Amino acid sequence: LFERWTRWDEGLSHGLLIIAAFFYFFYRGLPWQTYKDPAALRLGLLFLLVIFSATQAIAWHLNIIIIEQLAILPLLFIFYAFVYGLKTAWQQRLVFALLIFAIPVWDQLNDVLLSMSSSVVGWMVKAIGMPALIQGNSIFIPHGHILIADGCSGIRYFVIALALGYIISLLNHYNIKRMLVTLLIAASIGLFANWIRIFILILVGHETKM
Repeated sequence: LFERWTRWDEGLSHGLLIIAAFFYFFYRGLPWQTYKDPAALRLGLLFLLVIFSATQAIAWHLNIIIIEQLAILPLLFIFYAFVYGLKTAWQQRLVFALLIFAIPVWDQLNDVLLSMSSSVVGWMVKAIGMPALIQGNSIFIPHGHILIADGCSGIRYFVIALALGYIISLLNHYNIKRMLVTLLIAASIGLFANWIRIFILILVGHETKM
């Protein structure tokens, strides 16, 4: 993951900042109160630790990167619950969930977001009456061909906007309902910013004859 965070690609260039935010919220939650869970519960947590550790090890061996990296989240949560008690871990559940923005699981949405970008930008081009032929991800204008490629999916805008919305929610102690509304607004802003960016590039290409 560290190698991916320092690669500065469009999916995880913000990874180290998410980790810094995670440790900040963890530090802000000090001191951690320890609860003594019943023996059966502790045994169950230990069993889950073994299961998820084995899952991660198998995924690593089979080179199933997504499962290997996603297993980190429950492993951290269960280990924390085993040490400090399930009640303390549950109080910090939203902090643990912040780490999802530092894992490349979002890459799976790239094709969907690319299709959305092509559809919305194509509609915007038609709406202003620009002479253009739109075929999938390709927009043909009188002076050339513009391809809405993978880098225009907006995955970076989408994930970073969600992460910022999530951090704002944690800082302001939003309940789940307000957090979901904040994430919806943040995601909308991130996607809209990308669509406007592509649309402006097409306008510039058209007005300057490419």
